[in-house]
Amino acid sequence: MVKAVEKENLSFLTELCYLQMKFVNHLSSDLQKQQLCTDTIGNVSIELKNVANAMQKKRKDLKKTSKYYQGILTFSLIQAGVKTIELSQYTLTGFLVKYIVTNFNYEEISNAICNVLDKKIYQDEKLNSLELTKLLNVYFSINPKTAVYCMKKLILLIQAQQEFQYNNNNSIISFNILNEYSGDEFYKNDNFTVMYCIEKILSVSDKYGLLALESTRDKS
Repeated sequence: MVKAVEKENLSFLTELCYLQMKFVNHLSSDLQKQQLCTDTIGNVSIELKNVANAMQKKRKDLKKTSKYYQGILTFSLIQAGVKTIELSQYTLTGFLVKYIVTNFNYEEISNAICNVLDKKIYQDEKLNSLELTKLLNVYFSINPKTAVYCMKKLILLIQAQQEFQYNNNNSIISFNILNEYSGDEFYKNDNFTVMYCIEKILSVSDKYGLLALESTRDKS
């Protein structure tokens, strides 16, 4: 994902995202198969009960693995979204926003955003690893001076897409997700207002390839 964003390669980013989601779905599919086997065993014998219990434990472990990996994927997508905004890669940003909203629910997106905010958006040991830089031959970093601004724009874009796709306030993340970090000096010093971010987004709305922005612009 780092290399796809740095090289502004939409085809590679698209393929990578779908392969990652395919892996998550594969884990979920295995989980369902384990459930089916457990349900059909019943209470035939002590031996089969033991098998069922073992399968049940395996199913719980598998579920944890699937959710854990899904959380990592969402976190990475949010980071990538911030970086594409920083680089003015509008097409990549539009794809990531649509992909995130389509494949993850309100809670998953909110948790991922909060996790990224916990690291002040740009603080990530994995991204700042010299080994990763040497391996990929690219240096992926998020500019601390524009990190909050880029995150605000990403949240607004996700909001617009959620409203367009679901038309349900219960499924739309609140921009106030940043409020709990208002005491943090890093966020407190940010001077980019919501209206400023909205104006900047709408000024180039056609470049994102999001129908949600066309709908928003018509309303305004």
